[in-house]
Amino acid sequence: MKSSSLKILLALLFLLVSAFFVFKISGLYASKNIFTDEEITEAVKVINEKGVKIKAEAVIKEKNVPNVIKLEFNSLSSESIAKRLMRGEYGSFTIPSGFSYTNDTESLSFSNNYDLEYIYLPSKVTEADITDALKSVNGTEEKGKKSVKKLSETFFKNINSDPYEVSLKLKKSVTKGSLTYLEAVQCVDSYEIEGAGVIVALSSDKPVYISGKLFFAESYNDYETDAFDSINILFEIEKSDVEIQSMELIYAVVFDKKSSVYLTPSYRFSYSDEGVQIYDATSASKRSS
Repeated sequence: MKSSSLKILLALLFLLVSAFFVFKISGLYASKNIFTDEEITEAVKVINEKGVKIKAEAVIKEKNVPNVIKLEFNSLSSESIAKRLMRGEYGSFTIPSGFSYTNDTESLSFSNNYDLEYIYLPSKVTEADITDALKSVNGTEEKGKKSVKKLSETFFKNINSDPYEVSLKLKKSVTKGSLTYLEAVQCVDSYEIEGAGVIVALSSDKPVYISGKLFFAESYNDYETDAFDSINILFEIEKSDVEIQSMELIYAVVFDKKSSVYLTPSYRFSYSDEGVQIYDATSASKRSS
């Protein structure tokens, strides 16, 4: 009986010690990777005095900045997407700017600059139709969320993106009659890729029109670089009388020659006058927004 009680006591002590170390490790991780409210408040006071207006709640708390990623365009990715997207048998062609897949009712093209377009001819839907349908839409709907999940699988399934997760994130959607219209942006992990995304029209859950720019490859090469965290970058940006409403970590796009592209971690600042500025996190240089 005493032996049993001793074992239980030792087990409880072990659990308490384990919990203590987990708590301490979590605290150390937080102090290393997350700014405290006090640190942000103090930094914002100094930043405001230097002519950059931002509230403490708008500053990103995480200190970590993602790596630079390099992608290479190749036909293997576009071929696998064509197999999943096209409804019937198709012919494949190399065109001056990329690759094309066509049959009597469908047309799919991929360009070396990562533009893509898919048209299901019988639907007669145009890009203007989608743009008009989404013009006054600000929200999303369940049907759009399900469609974006399927589209993510269509475009990025079986692509070797380890250790990153590449997906589409729904920005807005609306259903009118038999058609669902949506706009989605491409993300690597939780970070949006600036300028990458698609507008889509679907009928009975099948795409009838897709247009946009998506980045994909058979492999993702990454590079560790020195980068400005969310507080230090604020000391590098231009002064302005207009207040920053929000800041986001995103990936900006830098092309190298014709077939490769670098995704570089960057900060996107949205101002109260609806202006947007983007700064490279690795160099603090200003990019076009």
